[in-house]
Formats: sequence, C-alpha cells, structure tokens
Amino acid sequence: MKSSKLLKCFFFVRAFAKTNYITAPSPVHAFHEAMGKYVNYRAALEEKEVDRVLYLAVPLLIFQNFFQRPFIQKMLHREKLKLIIYDPKTKNITKWTK
Repeated sequence: MKSSKLLKCFFFVRAFAKTNYITAPSPVHAFHEAMGKYVNYRAALEEKEVDRVLYLAVPLLIFQNFFQRPFIQKMLHREKLKLIIYDPKTKNITKWTK
C-alpha cells in the first residue's frame, strides 16, 4: 500500500490480543466483541472521516486457525471486514485483506 493511502487508514488494533483472547469466555465471544466494536467504529468514521479505511488487526496464529472457520468467514464477508494480519513476535504485517 502506498504511503499516501496508508495515512488514510485507521487501524483498529484490538481484538484477539493474547490476554483478551485467552481470558474471554470463548473465542466466539471475543470475536463478537471485536466485531461489534469494529462495526460501531466504522459507522462513526463514516460520519466524521469518510476517506478513512478501517482495519481490524488480528494476530497471525488466530487468523490461521480461528478465522478459517466457516461461520467466521461468513461474518467477515457479510460485514466486509478489512483485516491486517500481523505476527506479534516480529511485529510485522503478514497480510492485508480487503
């Protein structure tokens, strides 16, 4: 992504941080919490900063495992969630989804 476009992105770095994911009642509960916040944040940005793009940051291992479930894929598609997949150990972004 070009740096000019990067400046227009808004990163929603939350969900599935190790402590939240482990202490949540279930992975599905953590997903619903993160998705609800994402949808609300996206609506707020549409009001105030129309040119911004919102991404949900998700750790690589959680994306590779939990996010491959059919229900999760269905919800990502339905809500048009944009993801940034990152490796928390190296702090590198491994994938952007649109």
